[in-house]
Amino acid sequence: MQITATIHREKYSTTLETPSGTFMADEHLDVGGTQKGMNPHELLLSSLATCTAITLRMYADRKEWPLNCIRVHVNITSEAEPEKGTQIERTIQFTGTLTKEQEERLLYIANRCPIHKILSGSIQIHTNINQTQ
Repeated sequence: MQITATIHREKYSTTLETPSGTFMADEHLDVGGTQKGMNPHELLLSSLATCTAITLRMYADRKEWPLNCIRVHVNITSEAEPEKGTQIERTIQFTGTLTKEQEERLLYIANRCPIHKILSGSIQIHTNINQTQ
């Protein structure tokens, strides 16, 4: 999968081209952006929240559990202290008549969603330059 981000002269409006479509990203007004889309932190947290919700929905549907709604809240809690590492807090709310055992199993499954695994594992980023005119 490849995502391409393209930014021209307009601060900081960025076009994201993905296999699913084209989206806009930007920065908030208070840092000079035009707020036409989510900022990079919001995109990152949205990936975790979305992946968690989808993974839990798939699992609950497969088990035919009475889970009506899943709400996932994520927040970066230690961005101001980078020496302590990045802390992400995730809170999950369920609407439905689940047993305590089902809720515990869903918590276990949430910690195994693909984006959670990526973010909590070792990540290496290799950067190359391909200069064009």
